[in-house]
Amino acid sequence: MILQILPFDAGAHPGMAGSFTILDFPDPTDPELVYVERISGDELIEGHSEIRRFGVMFDQLRAMALSPRDSAVLIAEAAESMS
Repeated sequence: MILQILPFDAGAHPGMAGSFTILDFPDPTDPELVYVERISGDELIEGHSEIRRFGVMFDQLRAMALSPRDSAVLIAEAAESMS
């Protein structure tokens, strides 16, 4: 598992509209899906072009986020400040 934090000072980003989860299954007959949480309700999205759009958004979020190492440092510093 890789953990990356997107700090508040990163500014506007593609995930601001709400959270989403890209679901990919080991069985090739199961379609790839995106689960989107919105204020108006949850939605399951299918379709290659829509799935690809969310994949691009995810890649942009990863690029904007702190590295896994810097994310771990930030978590450790936050935990230290609470004790």
